[in-house]
Amino acid sequence: MRQPSDPESAERLRATQQRMDDTCREVREAEGICETFEPSDELKRLYREAAKRFHPDRASDDADCRTRTDIMAQVNVAYQRNDIEALRRILAADENSPDAILGEEVASRLIRAIRRLAQVRIRLQAIAEEIAALKTGDMYQLKTKVEAEEAAGRNPLEELSIVLQKKIAAARIILQQ
Repeated sequence: MRQPSDPESAERLRATQQRMDDTCREVREAEGICETFEPSDELKRLYREAAKRFHPDRASDDADCRTRTDIMAQVNVAYQRNDIEALRRILAADENSPDAILGEEVASRLIRAIRRLAQVRIRLQAIAEEIAALKTGDMYQLKTKVEAEEAAGRNPLEELSIVLQKKIAAARIILQQ
């Protein structure tokens, strides 16, 4: 990698690389990723393509550098997990990104708007799926039970408190014997 000539840029590069390494390490630890594997030629090809496209050295400003650092962390995790599909998704997301369309003429702005709308629809679908998954969980079941009790004029937390106080009193009696 080419090093910048001025000390300030060199320090920013070093800090960016350190953030990228730290992010990758944290993700590897959280995901339980194995450190050793044999990447396929396809995985190597996709990784190289993603690195060329997203490497922080190609950033135009600090915000772009942070974005690229985050994306490269995802790319590195996908590579280390031997996850070809994840690399393909990352690359496809960039190809379909509104930011991939340059220019300010009407056609370019329209394409960007259509792509943003598509992203919103995808996100709304993901949110709907997350909500559906949450509704099958214990916390949601408890929430609906509490709401039903309250609608019937009962205070389920007060009732729970009374039950717990009775159990505590019974346990104290047993302990005193």
